[in-house]
Amino acid sequence: MGNPMMTDKAPINVTEWSPEHVRKYLEKHMKSSHFKEDAINKLLGQDVDGWLFLKLTEEKLTRKNGPYELKPSPAERIIELVERLKEKQEIPPASVEVITATEFEKFCENNKRQLEKLNKMMNIVITDIDHLSSDVNTTKEDIRGINGRLMI
Repeated sequence: MGNPMMTDKAPINVTEWSPEHVRKYLEKHMKSSHFKEDAINKLLGQDVDGWLFLKLTEEKLTRKNGPYELKPSPAERIIELVERLKEKQEIPPASVEVITATEFEKFCENNKRQLEKLNKMMNIVITDIDHLSSDVNTTKEDIRGINGRLMI
């Protein structure tokens, strides 16, 4: 059964799996993981492909009125399989942008200017805080003086 054009071998990257690949993977692990064909059918009824399979959670699988409505035990077993697959997945290399030395120098200069602006702004804020602190201290002294006169 399944797509006759599809090869038996699933792509290495699980996110590229079709629902048929997911089905085969689940069937392969069905007995050892102690869940039934019904659980697989519920997943495939929602066209769960590899990308979506890796996004499954126990909560999603067991949610009442959700698309799967599995019992906790098969849901836990399936999530164990999902977690195993996640551990085996190769992390794709980060993309790298190549720039020239001139572009890098411009980048550094721009950052330097931005940092200088931020430094000036921080100095202004610190000065404002110092003035406010001084005003607070003056006000405290004024209040103490008034309280002292009231006590006499």
